[in-house]
Amino acid sequence: MSKGPGWIQRRLLYIFDKVPDRPMSTAFLICMVYGCQDECLDDVTQWVYPDAERVALTRALRGLANTGKIRSFGRRFHDKQARWGGLACSDPPLSILSNRLLGQTIRVSPTTVQTARKQIADQGSMP
Repeated sequence: MSKGPGWIQRRLLYIFDKVPDRPMSTAFLICMVYGCQDECLDDVTQWVYPDAERVALTRALRGLANTGKIRSFGRRFHDKQARWGGLACSDPPLSILSNRLLGQTIRVSPTTVQTARKQIADQGSMP
C-alpha cells in the first residue's frame, strides 16, 4: 500500500506548482529534479543523464498523470521527448502536441498528422 508520493513526485509537484502554465519536456524535468551538471541548457541534445534517472522520472510522471495531478501532452516521435504540464496549463501550441493527441483533437489518424507535418516541413525547406 502506498504511503503517498515519493521524493521525485513531490519535487515534480513542487515544480508544476511554481510553473503551472508551461509545458515541460522530460529532459528539462530531469535537469530540474536531479540538477544539471555543466550542460548547456539551450541545447537539449548535449544533456547527458543516466537511463536510471530517466526511467525513475518517467515512472513518477506517469503515476502523477494517472492520478490526475498533472497532464500529459504525449511524446513526439522526432525528438522523443514527452511534454508534461500542470493542471492549470492551457493546451500547448500544436507544434508541441504529439501526433496521437493532435489526431484525437481534430479526429484524424496520427499517420495523417505525421504526413501533414512532413509536407509542411518540406515546403518550408524549399527556396
